[in-house]
Amino acid sequence: MRWALAFVVAFSVGCQQRTSPVQPSAPTTPAGTSTSLTILGQVTESDTNTPVEGATVCWSETLERRCAQTGMDGTYVLVTDRPHIPATARSAKLAPGVSKDGFEYRQSWVPYDLGNLMRWSPGLQRIVRIEAGRSFAGTVFPQEGSGILDEDDCESCKRIQIAIQRAGTVTLRLTADRDDLRLALTRYDKRSVDAPISVTAGENLIVLVTGAITPTRFELSTVFNLER
Repeated sequence: MRWALAFVVAFSVGCQQRTSPVQPSAPTTPAGTSTSLTILGQVTESDTNTPVEGATVCWSETLERRCAQTGMDGTYVLVTDRPHIPATARSAKLAPGVSKDGFEYRQSWVPYDLGNLMRWSPGLQRIVRIEAGRSFAGTVFPQEGSGILDEDDCESCKRIQIAIQRAGTVTLRLTADRDDLRLALTRYDKRSVDAPISVTAGENLIVLVTGAITPTRFELSTVFNLER
């Protein structure tokens, strides 16, 4: 796994056994003695802002997972070890992860001031899955995000899974209330959204509707042509 930011000094484990980096910023004063770190916040559903009960939030600097579950009000308190940051660092960013059945996995960079407390209140997106040739209409929210950092992560985006039954091509068309929105594929998918996309039987094509500055309505239309 490659990391998006260059100065990685430690690694952590998020939900689903995902590894997470720790990234320090400009050096100034010593970081202090490593003791415990409490991560707390509230997990909500991004499009309704309602609490998500039973979500699992994880972060640990080692391979030993440290996790907490959200209560009825979507809040959680996760107590873990404070990460080992170079004494010359002033602040850092940690990458906790959150998961729940029926929702997209999410991992995000969170500013960390090297103290005993960090807050993270992520919005989770429900899984959206359509068959090739179908359309989906919805709203993308600025607080939405999903994916694993430096693999398939996106912020201020809606993730749509397109199920491919047969080999062929899929053509995508986006209509939206604002011109800010655009289509994209995940980071390491080198195919273009501006031309018919060659797909294989059984593939799960991931399409991202990105660029949300304000909540924006959109419709994603797909046209499937069978391979001849």
